[in-house]
Amino acid sequence: DFCAGTSICETVTQGGGLRIAQITSNDGVNPAIITRYEYTKEEGNTTVSSGRLMSPVLNHRFDFTTGGSLGGGDGFLCHFLIRESGRTVPLGTSAQGSPVGYDQVTVLRGLNGENGKTEYVYRNREEEISDFYVPNVPNRYFTDNGLLERQTEFALEGNSFRRVRQVETIYPPNAVASTVEEGLLVSALNCQGILKVKFYDLPSEWWYPTSTIVREYSQSDETDVQETTTTYEYSNIDHYQVTQVTVTDSEGQNHQTTYEYAEDFTNETD
Repeated sequence: DFCAGTSICETVTQGGGLRIAQITSNDGVNPAIITRYEYTKEEGNTTVSSGRLMSPVLNHRFDFTTGGSLGGGDGFLCHFLIRESGRTVPLGTSAQGSPVGYDQVTVLRGLNGENGKTEYVYRNREEEISDFYVPNVPNRYFTDNGLLERQTEFALEGNSFRRVRQVETIYPPNAVASTVEEGLLVSALNCQGILKVKFYDLPSEWWYPTSTIVREYSQSDETDVQETTTTYEYSNIDHYQVTQVTVTDSEGQNHQTTYEYAEDFTNETD
C-alpha cells in the first residue's frame, strides 16, 4: 500500500508489487527464528504507510493532428483527448523496478520485536512526468533514490523500545558528477505524414556519503549520547575513490587517514 495525498497522508491505497511481510527460519531442532517487516512511519501521533507511488496513474492523454483545407488554404491544428484501458505513463523505475517505493522499513527480530528492531530510512522521491508529455516516454527519475539516510537500532524493554544506536549518513545536496544521455521516441505519423518526435534525458549521477554520524545511547539515560563523526573526501575524480577519512570521536579528538591510488601519481618519463 502507499499514501495518496499532498502534504499529509490522506488515504491509504493498495498498489502493485510484492513485498516481504515475514520470514521464518526453522532447522527442525531449534525454535523458529522470525523476522517481520513493517512499511509504516509516524506522522505526528498517527501511523501511516511509508509507501509512495513512484509514477502517477494516468489513463488519458492529449494529442494533436494537423491537416489542410480541401481548397488548399491554411492548415489547421486539432487537439483531442484519448482515453486508454492501460496506463499512458510508464511504471516507476527508481524503486528497483517496483511501482511503489518506501521511505521507511522496520525490521523486527521476533514476531513482536522481542530481540529488538531496526528502522531504515531511505531517500525516496516520486518521479516527474516530462513537461511536453508524449505517451511511453520515461519519467524523470532521481538517481539518489534508495540511498540509506538513517539506520536506528532499538532494544525491547518491557512494552516499549529504547534506542541503542543510530547511524546517519549525509550526502551532498546535489550530485557532484553527472552525465546525461539523450533518448528519442518517434510516435506514429499524423494525417500529413509528419513524425512526432520527443527527446528525453537519461541521467547518470555520482552520489557519495560526505559524512556519517554514529550515536551511541546510554542504557540508563537516552539523552546521554556518545557521538562519533566520520567525514570523507574525494579529491580525485579520475578514480572516484575516498582519499581522506577524518574521524572525530566523542571527546573531540580527530583521527585522520589518507589514501593514495595509482591515478594520484603523475607519470614522468625522461
